[in-house]
Amino acid sequence: MLGRGSGLRSGKKSDPAFASAGTTSVVTRGAAADASEPSSPAGADSAFLAEPAAGPVSPTPPFSRQNRIVVPAEKRGILLEEMSLPAAIDTVMAREGYVVLGDLDGRTLAELGKHRGMGITCLRRLHHALVPLSVVVSPPPVETPSMPRLDVPAFAAEYRLNELPLRHIRRQWTVLGELQRMPLSELRRLKNVGVESIRELESLLTSLHASGPPAPAGLLDLLDAALDGLPEERRRVLLQRFGGAGEAPLTLAEIGRRHARTGSWISMLQGKAFAKLRVLAGPEFGRMLRDVERHVSAGEAELASELARVGRVSAHARPPKPWEGHPFYERLLAELAPGLRRGTPGTWSKMT
Repeated sequence: MLGRGSGLRSGKKSDPAFASAGTTSVVTRGAAADASEPSSPAGADSAFLAEPAAGPVSPTPPFSRQNRIVVPAEKRGILLEEMSLPAAIDTVMAREGYVVLGDLDGRTLAELGKHRGMGITCLRRLHHALVPLSVVVSPPPVETPSMPRLDVPAFAAEYRLNELPLRHIRRQWTVLGELQRMPLSELRRLKNVGVESIRELESLLTSLHASGPPAPAGLLDLLDAALDGLPEERRRVLLQRFGGAGEAPLTLAEIGRRHARTGSWISMLQGKAFAKLRVLAGPEFGRMLRDVERHVSAGEAELASELARVGRVSAHARPPKPWEGHPFYERLLAELAPGLRRGTPGTWSKMT
């Protein structure tokens, strides 16, 4: 009676020569078959494999959260749901709007790991599924002197980051000039600064280089343009709050009753409106406002005279705005720059 682990079948002799001959015949037959039979056409599994590159083959990149996904053009249309990914990864991909493989192009595993439900186990499984497709590359190379660096125009060096259309990068520095000659690799290592944030910054710098120094504009001209760009609800709250709606300024509670909201909700909406207003008005508005604030707070001039000096530069006639009037402008500017309140003491009796 033969044991189960003997590996021999009934009717076969356990002769060493027989076993050796059998093994040799199997190997020879396999080698002969490989040599004689033509290669089979690529199947479903081999369809995603990259073509062999000329030169030495690069080793498989080890797992790292900094690995970047780079998808060739011919593979960007592959549906993620057809890649047999684990159910947990499919759920995250569907929730975040990733449909085809090209949607992941340019992202690192660390960026995907910020999505809810995309833990380290899911990242490892996603990496394991992407490596055969030859779309995962190693982390960025070590910095060299030739690595791309940021180039900030000289006229924009003093632009405040909170007055520019940037998101995460504004939390790290104060003015744009602090980023001059900074390597992109250093930006990538910062928390909450991903590919989209860097593209946003590069797009801004490209636009600044293309447009050059801004054309002369008045403080109130820039403010009017920013008010025009605000969402309707936020603009209405500012007009009611600072007396630009044809009536006296209202308190937060009074505005809340008109909007069927609480005063704290109106206060939060007002804060968002101020942040958006600074970005829409632009850094030149911020620079002029700080200059006016310095003169007024030092007692060198009154706010009304400063607005007459730098308020309007438009050479052509323009239609009046519904909110146009010095009391409204003074109240709003004094809220944006508290140092101006010294020059407008009588306008704050209703601003509580």
